[in-house]
Amino acid sequence: MNNALAVAGQTTANQVFNSTSWLVSVLPSVTATLLSAVYATGNRQKVKETVRQSYFLSALTGVPFTLYLLSKPDRALKSVFKSSTTPALEYAKAYFLIGSLAFIPNNISVLGYSVFRGALDTVTPLWISMF
Repeated sequence: MNNALAVAGQTTANQVFNSTSWLVSVLPSVTATLLSAVYATGNRQKVKETVRQSYFLSALTGVPFTLYLLSKPDRALKSVFKSSTTPALEYAKAYFLIGSLAFIPNNISVLGYSVFRGALDTVTPLWISMF
């Protein structure tokens, strides 16, 4: 980037985004556990229902977080920056707004990995990640 303020802004935006993602990341952990229990019963219909419910809850939590991040980037970034006059804030804000658009796809991706893991398939997510 050849600009220390841009790097500081990008790093800060990443930290806030990742911290926010971790607030919602409880769902994939629970999904893998619930899905593996249902998968063990052999009830494919219940497996599909559990997956649908997980994705619905992911969207239900992801949409408000995304809207918050997109509508209040200054407030979210001030959790790291002490002052609203910090020179790196403008760089962070631009990067953060673009990154916030990826909040729901990020949730879907992490949840997808948990679904595969709950179904005892850890190879497919590996191939997807490598692709």
